[in-house]
Amino acid sequence: MKDELRVRRLTEQVNGVTELRGLSIAGRQTYLEIPMTGSEPVGSLFFRMWVDNRAQLPLIRDRLAAETHRKAEITVLKTFEGNPVNRFDTARADLPEDGSIRASSTVIAVYEDFLKHRFPDLKPEEDGTTREKQYARYYSADHLLRDITRIAITVNGDERDRLVGEFAAFGYAIQAVGNGRSPRGQTLRWTWSPRPQALRGS
Repeated sequence: MKDELRVRRLTEQVNGVTELRGLSIAGRQTYLEIPMTGSEPVGSLFFRMWVDNRAQLPLIRDRLAAETHRKAEITVLKTFEGNPVNRFDTARADLPEDGSIRASSTVIAVYEDFLKHRFPDLKPEEDGTTREKQYARYYSADHLLRDITRIAITVNGDERDRLVGEFAAFGYAIQAVGNGRSPRGQTLRWTWSPRPQALRGS
């Protein structure tokens, strides 16, 4: 049965007890997750981008390493459908170990056979690696938010530079804005507003 709720509770099992992990809001093209608990430091911010062609990930990984001057890797996320199944690969550059940067982004690409593992009765026209195909059986399109179009965030200068470098690696145009640089894409626009260090992540 498709989930017809726009806002969902994210839970996980911890020692046999179901705990609330956060909330999620699903849109037709975008997804926003608001964590309440977890292993990441307070104020952490992650953007997850999606590409339909997994063959692009090695190039993105290499560009991430060049732009961020950090080690970049591709890792696999598995899910359990009776047995472990590869769901998607993630390309991501390492963050500094001192915790000075808590804002970053990744790129994921779904395995081509994942949907067939998840839904054995999948029809050929339902198969695919796009976001729309991947979530068609999870959500009723009529009950999704149209989309998330703007988000205001607070980051420090190092985090801003990190995000600019990452989005440059993803192929976004980088334009000069004021005294800094800002990514520009077909659906993404950034504006930076400096904030005191103490307000980071607000």
